[in-house]
Amino acid sequence: MKATSRMKLSSRSVLAIVVALGVVSATLAAKGKGKPPKDDPPPIAFSIEFLPQNHIPYGMNDLRDVVGYHSEKKGFLRLADGTVLYGNDNDIVDLPPNVTISTFKDVNNLGQIVGRGVYLEERTIFPCRITPGDGENPPVFEDLGSFGGSWGEATAINDSGEVAGTTRNVMEIGRAFIYTDQEGLINLGTLPGGRESRGCAINELGVVAGQSSLTDQGPSHAIRASATQPMQDLGDLWGKTQPLASFGYGINDFGDVVGESNFTSQFTLHAFLYTDLNGMVDLGILGGRFKFVSSCASDINNQGLIVGWS
Repeated sequence: MKATSRMKLSSRSVLAIVVALGVVSATLAAKGKGKPPKDDPPPIAFSIEFLPQNHIPYGMNDLRDVVGYHSEKKGFLRLADGTVLYGNDNDIVDLPPNVTISTFKDVNNLGQIVGRGVYLEERTIFPCRITPGDGENPPVFEDLGSFGGSWGEATAINDSGEVAGTTRNVMEIGRAFIYTDQEGLINLGTLPGGRESRGCAINELGVVAGQSSLTDQGPSHAIRASATQPMQDLGDLWGKTQPLASFGYGINDFGDVVGESNFTSQFTLHAFLYTDLNGMVDLGILGGRFKFVSSCASDINNQGLIVGWS
């Protein structure tokens, strides 16, 4: 989960929510009585709000503020009242000289925004955070740092202002990170033998979900990690001697992780839910006439509702 009780949006968000609930409902029914109920499920009520053209949403907070990417103006913030602000127009914060915004990825309930910034002359990309002003103090733009490489991205922020993301080291190899105001940028490392890792989501306890490679050339596995806990390998749905890939995309405050994993072959991906009680559980697919049918879970909230697609 990227902000309390929030689900990540996509350009197919409405369809994704309906599909995800169908995947979970079908799976739970199969694990219960053995057959799904014959009666049609009650309709799902929802409303639709359209963003202006060419605006791709990536994150939303409980106040309905939305951040994302615009094809020309790059990072944008759409407020709940419909006002759209652009980072590169200095509508949100006065940017430092030689800096432009590439995209915004997430916003928390305090209005802090994270994403990617660019140093134009150096042509380096870095994880950034914007903290809004409070009436007495102006908004603050921060470069969250790097491990020596030329690329980085902040992908998620919780209500404590802790940030998760990925930045490269001097070898230009990605490393998952967590950023805190107390400790600064913290390298979460990799799984034993792994080459690179990514941080994708963070919960209110500062636990990050993402993925790490297992070897220099091998597949990646979904992971959980924090500044005080070593990286945990969440496994994959194949569960055999030869590992296949899995990827963690969302996490809630209970530490439940969702994502996608190879299932029986490297060509098929299934949505999964990982919990401490049950480990990695296959959420299945909606079915289809194609041989390789896939599904993906992209986020989970504290009520256990999962969003994704199939």
